[in-house]
Amino acid sequence: MAHGKETPRQKMIGMMYLVLTALLALNVAAEVLNAFSLIDDSLRKSTENTVNKNGDIYTKFEAAYKENESKTKPWKDKADKVRVEATGLVDYIQELKVKIVQTVEGPQGDPTHVEKKDDINVPGQIMITEKENGKQRAEILKEKIDGYREFLIGMVDDPTKNVGIIDGFKSNLSTDDVIGQEGSPVPWIFAHFDQLPLAGVVALMSKMQADIRNAEANMLDYLFTKIDE
Repeated sequence: MAHGKETPRQKMIGMMYLVLTALLALNVAAEVLNAFSLIDDSLRKSTENTVNKNGDIYTKFEAAYKENESKTKPWKDKADKVRVEATGLVDYIQELKVKIVQTVEGPQGDPTHVEKKDDINVPGQIMITEKENGKQRAEILKEKIDGYREFLIGMVDDPTKNVGIIDGFKSNLSTDDVIGQEGSPVPWIFAHFDQLPLAGVVALMSKMQADIRNAEANMLDYLFTKIDE
C-alpha cells in the first residue's frame, strides 16, 4: 500500500537516528556533542515542515466540510482527534525537554541552544530516578507513545487491506527494547535516558516529536482519501 512507503523526510529522520545512536556509542568528545546539536536542529526544522504540511491538510478538511458536511464530517472529526492527540504528546515531550535542560542550566536554559551538552546525570535523574504520580517520567512517556500508536492504528479501517500504514505506525512509534553495543536488549527507557549526554537526549526527544508529527501526517493523508472513497 502507498500509505506504508516512507517519505523522503521520514527516510532522512531514520538516517539521523542511526547517526545519533552511532554517536552515542562513541566517547563524548566536543565534536560529538556538537554533532548532536546539529542533528537536533535538523530534526526540529523537519518537524516544522511537517507541521506546516499537516496544517494544509487540516485546511483541506475544512474546505471539504463546507462543501459537503455529511460526507466529510466523520473523517474530519477523526482528523480533529488526531490533531489533539499529536499536539498533546508533542507538547508533553517539549515540557520534559525544558525541564531537563533548565534543571542543568537554570531558568534561562533553552532546549534549542543547549550549553552544557555533556551532562550525563540530569536526564536520567529527571526521567528515571524521580517519580511523577508514582511513576518514572520515562515510563509515562513510553505509555503515552504506546497509546498514541494504538490510537492511530485503531482508526484504520480494515487492517488487512492497510497493512502498510499500520506497520509504519508500529515501526516509527516503537518503544521496544533497543539492541545494545554487546548485542543484548536494552529497555527503551534506559536506551534513551540513562547515562547519555544532555545534547544526545534532547536530540532523541526531538526525534520522537518528528516521528509523532510524521505519523499524524500519514494518518491525515489516509483519512482525507476516505472522504471520496
